[in-house]
Amino acid sequence: GVACDLTRMREERAEFLVELGALTRPRKTAASDDAPAEPAPFVSKKARKPVANFDQGVPVRVRLGYTKLGRSAFSSHLDLVRVLPRLLRRLDLPLYYSQGFHPLPEMTFGPALSLGIASLSEYVDVKLCAGAALDFETLSARLNTVSADGVRFFGARLLGPHDASINKVIDEAVYVCGLARSTLAEFGLTDV
Repeated sequence: GVACDLTRMREERAEFLVELGALTRPRKTAASDDAPAEPAPFVSKKARKPVANFDQGVPVRVRLGYTKLGRSAFSSHLDLVRVLPRLLRRLDLPLYYSQGFHPLPEMTFGPALSLGIASLSEYVDVKLCAGAALDFETLSARLNTVSADGVRFFGARLLGPHDASINKVIDEAVYVCGLARSTLAEFGLTDV
């Protein structure tokens, strides 16, 4: 009873793993049809390769400029990384996806801001599928219609194949800090 159930369960498991492609079905020879089959060789995860199942063509790069003000200054950089592809998909822009087991839109962001820091000039490079008719004059206005609170786009520019990525272009940042005059007066600083 119990031995038959265990044997049946092992056989079902082996068949299921073969269906998933995790194992190859063991080969039996004519002389050893009644002999137990040898286990399939172990295939490591490193040996598996992703299968590219879609052709996207050659990508084009677009640089988008945006501000991050108000409530959006208190959202993290990772939140923006998750939200921006949604905004682009809402406009049916043909995003270019990475190849692999978990394809993601290919985007390159500028340096991350600290939480709570507002910005008047942030940039992101987005790869789009070539061949789509894009109007770069109205793209930022279209993005503003679906953007999150405090994120406003002010420009979009098509990049050439030899244009540097955003991380190679940005080499400094300018910060501005505002203090109330009453706070300055408390420290004896009355002259601006």
